[in-house]
Amino acid sequence: MSYANPNKSRRAVTALQRAQSRRSRRSTQRRAALAEQKAPTETKSESIGSAANTDYSPVTVGGNFVDASLRNIGGLLGKYGNNSTIANLGVGTIFDIDKTQAQTGLAIAYNDAFLGSMGNYQAGMEDLKTGNAMKLMGAEGAIARDLIGKQGEEQRAGIRETGSENRLNLQQQTLEERKLRADARGAIRSQGARFYG
Repeated sequence: MSYANPNKSRRAVTALQRAQSRRSRRSTQRRAALAEQKAPTETKSESIGSAANTDYSPVTVGGNFVDASLRNIGGLLGKYGNNSTIANLGVGTIFDIDKTQAQTGLAIAYNDAFLGSMGNYQAGMEDLKTGNAMKLMGAEGAIARDLIGKQGEEQRAGIRETGSENRLNLQQQTLEERKLRADARGAIRSQGARFYG
């Protein structure tokens, strides 16, 4: 005759109870996960919908397209938020738009910084060119001033020489004229003395 081991049967019952409690815990966790998934999806759909966009008013054609798309995505997330595929696609699309906006902002900031730096560089080059041109003009002016001064001195020296030569010539002409007059007077006197004898 065989007797059942009471310890073995108790162990089997305990294992069965543990398995059931694990199953109930898993189902509770699944329900909680679905509830968590649903709650953020509904919050996102409300924040993306038209109620959240009261402060935002797109003014360009592109902005209107983005706004309409976000409203549609928000509507789909609100309607089919329990579907993980639609939730993933919606959140991924919104993430992609945000990432694109961030990259666009970075690109604009880079371009502004780059162009500002190029502007400063260009301004420095223009200032350098202007400074060099002014130095050259100053040097040319000094050279021209020196040349004009030398030419003036030479002209004054030439005028002095011409004046002194003209004076000498006039003096010589005057002396010669006096001599001729004196000779003429002498000839007239001698001729007159002979004539009137």
